[in-house]
Amino acid sequence: AEYVNGCGSECVAWRAQVELPATAALYDGDDGYVGTAPVGSFPMGATQLGAVDMIGNVFEWTAEPFASYEGDGDSEGDGDSDGAPDPSRRVVRGGAFTSFDAAHANPALRYPMDAQTHSHGVGFRCAAAPRTDAAS
Repeated sequence: AEYVNGCGSECVAWRAQVELPATAALYDGDDGYVGTAPVGSFPMGATQLGAVDMIGNVFEWTAEPFASYEGDGDSEGDGDSDGAPDPSRRVVRGGAFTSFDAAHANPALRYPMDAQTHSHGVGFRCAAAPRTDAAS
């Protein structure tokens, strides 16, 4: 609960309140947020380079069309094992505040999602190339 905004006891209670199927929690305890959390709310989960919120909060869209990696067969369980990109699906990464499965709390997760999906658990991260001039 100190490292990531995932599905703790607050999420399990919320699912029961809105009559969603019961799940186990990703971790013991309450992370303090039933939904999304402000950026930087979990500094103990920062990467070695200081990037925060790389897992949890919301899955993050990528611009990458989903395709299985060559030779991985059907590791995503999506029925697409030929490796060809599917332009109707995009890759999401990083897990969400609703993630109760440890596999979804992995920034390396590549999960296929229909490109037209709208969800409170999917968002995006703004990123830019680092500045290289001395004025930064």
